[in-house]
Parts: sequence; C-alpha cells; structure tokens
Amino acid sequence: MSELRAEKRQFMKNVSWLVVAKSVPSAANIVEMIVLARVLGLELFGLLTLIIAYVKVVSSLVDFRVWESVVRYVGEFLEKKELEHALSMIKFSYMVDAAGGLLAFGVCLLLAGVANDIFIKSQDGFDLVLIFSLTLVVASVNTTSEALFRVFDRFKTIVFVQSAKAVFKLSSVLAALYMGYGIKGVLVAYVAVSFFEFVLTQIVVNRMLRDKGLHTWLSSKVGLLSGRMREITWFLLNTSFNATLTIANEGKVAVLILGYFFGSGAAGLYKIARAVIKVVNRITDPLHEAIFPRLVSFSTSNLYDKFAEILKFSVRSLLKLVIPVLIIVLLFTEQLISLIFGDQYVPASNTMRVLAVAVLFTGGTFWLTPMLLAIGRPGLRTAVSTFKVLTYLVLLLLLVPEYSYFGAGIAYLIVEFGHFLATVYLARKFSREYLG
Repeated sequence: MSELRAEKRQFMKNVSWLVVAKSVPSAANIVEMIVLARVLGLELFGLLTLIIAYVKVVSSLVDFRVWESVVRYVGEFLEKKELEHALSMIKFSYMVDAAGGLLAFGVCLLLAGVANDIFIKSQDGFDLVLIFSLTLVVASVNTTSEALFRVFDRFKTIVFVQSAKAVFKLSSVLAALYMGYGIKGVLVAYVAVSFFEFVLTQIVVNRMLRDKGLHTWLSSKVGLLSGRMREITWFLLNTSFNATLTIANEGKVAVLILGYFFGSGAAGLYKIARAVIKVVNRITDPLHEAIFPRLVSFSTSNLYDKFAEILKFSVRSLLKLVIPVLIIVLLFTEQLISLIFGDQYVPASNTMRVLAVAVLFTGGTFWLTPMLLAIGRPGLRTAVSTFKVLTYLVLLLLLVPEYSYFGAGIAYLIVEFGHFLATVYLARKFSREYLG
C-alpha cells in the first residue's frame, strides 16, 4: 500500500510540473488571444484563425504522433535494460518526425491555393499560408524530444522549455503588432518561435541524453529494431491515423467548414467559444502525458491492480479541478467574453456554454487512449476514434449550414457524450479481462 501511495505522489508530482508547464504557455496564449482579438477585430482575427487551422489540419494529416511510440518503446527498452534498442528507437523516432515535418510543409504549399479558394477566401491567403507553413519544418522534431523528457521523468525540464517558448512567443507577437505589421508580422513571429523552440530543445535534450549515457543515439543502427519493426510500424500507423482523426476533434475542421459556409467572422466566434476547451485541456493534457509512462511501466510488469488504481485516482483528481472551472464559465459566460475579448464576441456565449458541458465528458475519457496504447491495443483505439470522428463530421455537415457556430458546438457535445458512454463500456470490459 505504501508503494502505491508513493506511485500516486510521484504521479501527482509529475502532473503538477506538467500543469505548470501548460499553465505558463496557457496564460501567455490567453493574453495573446485577447490582444489579437481586440487589435485585429473579428474579421481579421477570423482570417488568422483560418490560416492556422488550415496549416494545422495539413500537419495532422501527415503527423505520425511519434511521441507516443517513444514513450511506449523507449520506456519498455529501458525497463528491460536493452539500451542499444533504446538508442535505435530514439534515432528512428527523430528520422520519422523530420520526414513528417518536411512532408507536411510540401503538402501545405501544394494545396494552399485550393484551400484559399474554398475556405480562407483572402487575396493574401497564399502568402500567409506560405509564411506559417515554415513552422512545420522544425516543429515536428520537437515532439520526440519532449517525449524523451517524459520517459526520463524530466518534467521540470518541460516546464523550463515551454515557459521560455511561451514568453518568447508572446513577446514576439506583441512586438509585431506594436510595429504595425499585422497578420503577416504575427505569422513571422510564429515562425521565429518554432526555430527558437527547436534550438533550445535540442540543446537541453542532448545534454540530458549525455548525462544518461545515451548520447551515441545518432550513430546507433536502426536495423537493431528489425525484430520489432512490424509491431512498431503497426503502432505508428495507428497513432498516425489517430493524429489525423484529432484534426476534427480539435475544432480545426469545424473552423474550415464555418469559413466555407459563413466566412471568417463565424470562424472567429467559434475560436473564442472554444477557449473554454483550451482552459480545461491545460488540466487534462498533463494528466494524459503523465499517466502514459506509468501505465506502460505497470503493463510491462503485469501490475494491473496498480494500473487500475492510478486510473481511478487520476479521474477523481481531474473532476476536482475541472468542475469548479466549468461552473464559473456556465454562470458568467457573457460577462467573461465581454470583459476579456470584447462585446463583438458576445454572440459566441451560448456556443461556449454548450462546449463547457461537452468538456466535462471529454475530461472523463482522457485516460482511454493511454490505457489502450499501454496494453498494446492501438487498433481498438483507432476503431473508437474513427467512429467518433466520422460521426462528428456528419453532424458538422448537418448542423453547421443551419445553425452556424452554435451547430458546431452541438455537434461536439453529442459526439463527446457518445464517446463517454463507449469509454464506460470499455472500462467495464477490460476490468473483467485484466482484474477478474
């Protein structure tokens, strides 16, 4: 029992560091969003939202979500003292990440003209996409580095890197707006931030690997993984497909659909309404990231009692944090939007309320993905995600043309409630299978 309490303490310690790591960027992002919304106005803010949504959608389409395989397999190899295999997995992950970033950049430029004609609808659309797509060249490689920080419990390092990035980003955006460079200046600032994060992360991660005796990863042989490559590839294909599916769940597809039917104004209002999701994600994301390495360790050692207990503990901890936030949002939605973003964004109030209710169901299911990956069931995770996203897309196409951004919010609520019910069913099923 004392060992389990120690595990819980370590888990909450890691979560706490990740909350700090998320909170500093979150606070900076909120300030950034407020400034952009007020300085640019609804139409230009909506245009910026569409540009970012398009590039992020393309990035997600070719994102291999390598960080999950890093945690899964580097963590396993280290647990089994197979250091050479761990080195090979690190090198393989960086190679896949770099290839994905370059591919995303190429696809983004290739389809930029079409996207501008259909969704963005701006005479400067292609130039703006070209600028922002430069972030893809190096941003993808950072995911492997951040995953290695999680594997080695270097959560303080994540706080440092993310905080430095957030401060640099906010300063760059404010400087661009102050000098009157508008949207182009903001996007150039984002590019500068991505390169800043890349350089800083590489310095820190290489120092960490040197301290761990793993600095020779660059000269390791990927061929050592040949015996597990089929399994790793299957894992990567599933996580990649799920990364593609998340583009809908994250609201970016909804933004593009709104841009197609109603223009940049509706996209901007939906962006503001989704601010409540971003706030809650700053709580759920740390739990997700911190719990995954622990679940991998318990699964590798067949400690399923601890596996189940840490899941229950994480859900209880989440609800204590999320429910008070959602109550405040539901009671004072108009006042919060008017005070923070300005009166022109108040029409997004009812949509924000709908999304606040949906977020409660989202938070209750955050653990499903790390659980399925930890027990080696990526295919089931893909099946669940596929059904969820296809349902969401159908609902968006049915509701958005009729109800605009409010319809997008209703679609999200329906899908998250359905996903919650599916998660409860799977939890009972696996409880019988692994706990008897």
